[in-house]
Amino acid sequence: MDIITIVLTVLRRWLLVVPILLVALAVAAVAESRADPEFSAFGSVLLSHPELDPSRLPLTRMEVDGVLADVEVAAADGELPVGGTEVTILQTGEQTVEVVAVGASDEEVTEGTRALLDAISSRIAQIQQDKEVPSEERTEVVEVDRQLSDSEDLAQVEMVRTLYLDDPTVGIDNPFGASAETARVLEVALESDAGRLALAQDVGHQVDFDISQADRDAAPIVGIETLASSQEQALADFSHVVDSLTAELDARQARALIPESRRVVVEVLAAPQSVEDISPPISRLAVAIVGLGGLLAVGLALLVESVMARRRGRPSSREVARAQAPTGGGPESPPEDRVLARDAAHGR
Repeated sequence: MDIITIVLTVLRRWLLVVPILLVALAVAAVAESRADPEFSAFGSVLLSHPELDPSRLPLTRMEVDGVLADVEVAAADGELPVGGTEVTILQTGEQTVEVVAVGASDEEVTEGTRALLDAISSRIAQIQQDKEVPSEERTEVVEVDRQLSDSEDLAQVEMVRTLYLDDPTVGIDNPFGASAETARVLEVALESDAGRLALAQDVGHQVDFDISQADRDAAPIVGIETLASSQEQALADFSHVVDSLTAELDARQARALIPESRRVVVEVLAAPQSVEDISPPISRLAVAIVGLGGLLAVGLALLVESVMARRRGRPSSREVARAQAPTGGGPESPPEDRVLARDAAHGR
């Protein structure tokens, strides 16, 4: 059966085909009206190293400089018990400080430098306490050297105490650093079946999202796209994915015993500024309904045409009866005629 035959059959049976198509179109319209719209929100996050945000460190260089300047001013103003000594504070390295006192006696310079050391230690401890730095991560002031000598003025002595700012978090290797490799690990973890299930359980609904990286060798920037049936939900789901990404990274660094102040964090680099409507003009369900309706209409048209064609090829019951009845008053039909009549009656 060729295309032309099918087309001619559909045209001849339009009274059958058209109603079926109209019903299919009506059902498709209802399905389309009930289909949920689809919105997309896209943003990106950065895996940020703690050095990029010094405020996250237990103690910053700026805070140390401020403490040393304040203590030196307080000593000069007589707010500290340094006696008659002349004191100076010098930061000689990234983590080393020298406290110098010049006085009339050993006892005087010892007490003077001790007062400075105590003031520096207490103020540094207070800063970290205010920042709620865990005790095991706090920087401590440790005296590592002490030298007593005569000053240029032979009537006075000079004491130099060397202090070391001991930061226990320095030098700790983080296997989940701010790198493209870490971003790839998080991408695979969240997009796995277990990751999607955990996210759905946390937020109470299924979240449709996709995580990607533009280049595996580029900066640790992760793109996040969320799909939802409303603009508000798409934006909310973006935040849910970011929270899940943060929780996954924190859990892995915690298992690696990385101090909180030295952990890599997830920083929102570009939050979604707008939500795009990506709803298709016609849903797949509506297309499928119309397609199935068309196939059904054509199939029924061909079936009816086939049945009618078979009926046209058979003799009518009246013709069969006429062939079987004997002619009035005439000689009996020969056996060959009776056989033909019988075959005609049985459709042979």
